[in-house]
Amino acid sequence: MNLTPVSTKKKAAVITGITIVVLVLFFLRLIIPETYSYPKRMLLFQAILWGTVVFIFAFAFFIERERVLLPEERYSAEFYLSWIAKFFVISFGVSIVVSIICAVLRMPYYGDNSKPLIEALNKNLPLLLFSAFTAGVTEELICRGYILNRLQLLLKNENLAIGISAAFFCTLHFTYHSFQQLISTFVFGCIFGLHYQRYRSMGALILAHTFIDLVVFLWFKTSV
Repeated sequence: MNLTPVSTKKKAAVITGITIVVLVLFFLRLIIPETYSYPKRMLLFQAILWGTVVFIFAFAFFIERERVLLPEERYSAEFYLSWIAKFFVISFGVSIVVSIICAVLRMPYYGDNSKPLIEALNKNLPLLLFSAFTAGVTEELICRGYILNRLQLLLKNENLAIGISAAFFCTLHFTYHSFQQLISTFVFGCIFGLHYQRYRSMGALILAHTFIDLVVFLWFKTSV
């Protein structure tokens, strides 16, 4: 997708698509009954994420008449492995910095919804694996593949588009009620956005995101 000026009709379609995605992800999750068990609530929200992915591809094809993703650049296996490792190291560094910030500001490192998440993952390995896979695939396709690309169509400032898409990515994790999670995901949203802008490799982001979440979830499982 190029950044040349687009017609008013196409802008309207893009704005409509972004608006629907935002409303779906924020309002549908609100109707998930809190009386449901945490694993069931997690699966329902993951179903919403997968449904949103189906929607953006259908909307792009039938309404926008536009590709969802930019043409994928091809790289060697070494590129993907090196970036998975780099992102993992960066995530570790970001977590340390954020933990220090939380300690200085006397903010809780984990939110009040983190405990039921950890307990749910500890008791259900298939849910743990599926959650990591879902987050890596759907969140990258939605936040970087769709939201970021569409914002770059609408805005003249690509860095602003990265910042807004990162803020959206950040708010997807608000249900954990964790300042650490919000700060970390915003920073990572910016880093992932810059990477996608530079390398045009959705595959690298999906692999890295899935791997990082898998390691974090397994660490939760073994540390509690």
